[in-house]
Amino acid sequence: MIDAATYVNDGNILSAGDQLNVIHNDLLGTSVYEERSLFQSVFQVCNNIRNTGAAGLIMPNDFCADSNCGQIGSILGEAYSPLLALDQADNSGAFKMLPILRDMGEMLTDVIAHFKWESFIFLYEGNVAFELGEMVAAKALNYGWRIHPIKIDAGNFEAQAEYLKSRPVRNVLVYVTHEHLLVEVVNTAFETQLLSNNWHWIFGNLNPPFTERFLEEKYRHNMAFLTRFKIDSNELSYFTSTPTPIKDWQFRQRAAYDAVVALAKALRLYKDERGTLPDPVEFCSNDVKSELIPYLTRVNFRGASGDVSFNAQGDRVNYTITMYSGKDRHTENEAGLFVQDITSWERATGQQWQGKRNKRMYIKPFRQSDAQYIKIVMVPEPPFFMDREEESRRYKVPISSIPGTEEDDYLGISWDLLKEIKKLFEEEMEQPFDYQIVQMDRGQYGTLDLSTGEWDGAMREIIDGDADIIMGALQPRLLVSPPGGFVFISLLAWLIGRYDPYEWRGRSKRNLVSADDGRTYTLPDAILFVLSTGFWQGYIRGPRSWAFRILAAFWFFFAISITFLYLWNVNTVFKFSKTALKVQDQADLLMQDQFHFGIVRFSPAYDLYRYW
Repeated sequence: MIDAATYVNDGNILSAGDQLNVIHNDLLGTSVYEERSLFQSVFQVCNNIRNTGAAGLIMPNDFCADSNCGQIGSILGEAYSPLLALDQADNSGAFKMLPILRDMGEMLTDVIAHFKWESFIFLYEGNVAFELGEMVAAKALNYGWRIHPIKIDAGNFEAQAEYLKSRPVRNVLVYVTHEHLLVEVVNTAFETQLLSNNWHWIFGNLNPPFTERFLEEKYRHNMAFLTRFKIDSNELSYFTSTPTPIKDWQFRQRAAYDAVVALAKALRLYKDERGTLPDPVEFCSNDVKSELIPYLTRVNFRGASGDVSFNAQGDRVNYTITMYSGKDRHTENEAGLFVQDITSWERATGQQWQGKRNKRMYIKPFRQSDAQYIKIVMVPEPPFFMDREEESRRYKVPISSIPGTEEDDYLGISWDLLKEIKKLFEEEMEQPFDYQIVQMDRGQYGTLDLSTGEWDGAMREIIDGDADIIMGALQPRLLVSPPGGFVFISLLAWLIGRYDPYEWRGRSKRNLVSADDGRTYTLPDAILFVLSTGFWQGYIRGPRSWAFRILAAFWFFFAISITFLYLWNVNTVFKFSKTALKVQDQADLLMQDQFHFGIVRFSPAYDLYRYW
């Protein structure tokens, strides 16, 4: 706050000759801090505000160690004015520097629904995070979510991380009341490989501690899918004497800076209209309101914590939160926007809201490799996908002689299919379908390295999140089952035996064999011959024509191949895990996701699992 006062006093906000002084409450010893209750903290604040001549009070949420101390801003907001709260002071008379929890719950609910999570872990810390979890859980029945809440054990998260690794769930939502704990969570998750491939983390707190250095030096080697939120801000315009730049500050620190600036701007508005500064409020009373309150509701600026303005209830409004989502080098992709008020956003930006009018969260259509377009990996494979320029060089003909329009760089069946899909999306569904083509070498679909379990080629692009779709050869397959093959071969054997002049029936007509031999390959005989050949048994008479002999040889080798393939794979069919799911208490039942169970609503069991 000292830096904020310096910024204000440098002539940026107040009138000439006016100075803003920031008075910090005396810091208490650690033992006193640990023992101080919420009641004692409120009493001390109201006692210290006397005779200070303060124009306003900025209240942090860590003024005491009481578990209920997070509500101190909400309580004092009803007793003193004007108060700018740095905690979640919803439904109070305080001016809230944090977005209200209802807005955060709406944003996170829409994001989880977008990713179509069915089961996820909710890591939380503190009463505010617990309340947010209740808001999200209230939507679980509508969306079919299975939520596994886990309270973060500060100072011992490493043990919890090992437990998380043992769970089959790989989707994690994190929200903490005290932001400094995020540093421990992120560092421990990195060290225990919870930020590795196949994990998806959503950090619900604004501006989580992911510095550029962390993303470059650590995260790039882990490859988890990250979703995080940053509030659009103007931190580069402000002064700080600390070695840490404002862009790396926690959101609470940014909000404290902007609280000082907001108070200064309200003082300037008051003096411009009335020619003097307002009288201070020097005691706690719900009956006495500061003359500065109407001017705080008129404050509107973009600060270090985003757009700062308040409504008549003191709630923060008109801010914009940007959603970043991706993995590897695509973590800085802007995947969506949450705006507190759509109309105000349209007025401020001059743009039309792209999402639904009743939805304040807009998530862009594509989220894997780039937020603006679909990245398609194309594998050249004539006649499905070909590069016109490459085909021109290959056949040494002018490119104009290669089929296709001048606008087309490619040709082939897959390319024509892609154009039809684009036409369907844009003309009939009225949805954007922008894409970018990345061409691979011929045949580079990808192979699996059995020693490392890693893919290469086009499959590697998909796994790493560098592409969304693979397009190449369209391979039609005629699926023939062994019973179907048996019937087909039997009919074919009967037809050959009946109409081939060199078979027993034809030779009998020419009196080369007896009439009894001529009745060898009737339809029942043909079925028995094919069946006996499949079981590697002989038959009373073998075929005489080359056509029938080739057919019998083909069927013989086909039967051998099917038998060995069956025996090769039957081992995996009989394998099963002998490790049964052990449910020893309510926690085990709640944390497993293999079985569904129902609970009578509003019963004691319902309350138990709801608040577990």
